[in-house]
Amino acid sequence: MGWRIVNQTPHLLILPLNSGKAVYLAPNEISPLLEHAEINGNAKVDKLLVSKSITVVEEKIREPAAAPHAKAHRKATQPVEGTQQVEREPERERARKKK
Repeated sequence: MGWRIVNQTPHLLILPLNSGKAVYLAPNEISPLLEHAEINGNAKVDKLLVSKSITVVEEKIREPAAAPHAKAHRKATQPVEGTQQVEREPERERARKKK
């Protein structure tokens, strides 16, 4: 589970996290997804929660998309599997044929 913090005040809020980083929130702005360890036992977060300056919302962390299978990895010079490679004339050659 992750946590998001919403600034309920009408001014900029600077919220120091347990890791030493800080989150800057404009009025009614929602923070990026934070881990529980970042806000657990944080005196500033507790103080702002009591004064109702912020709300903390729990959110499920989405699982990353499944990695593509090994066949999907190819070099730029290799054709995509299942498609035909088309021979293309250089632009100059087409211009010469038109004349």
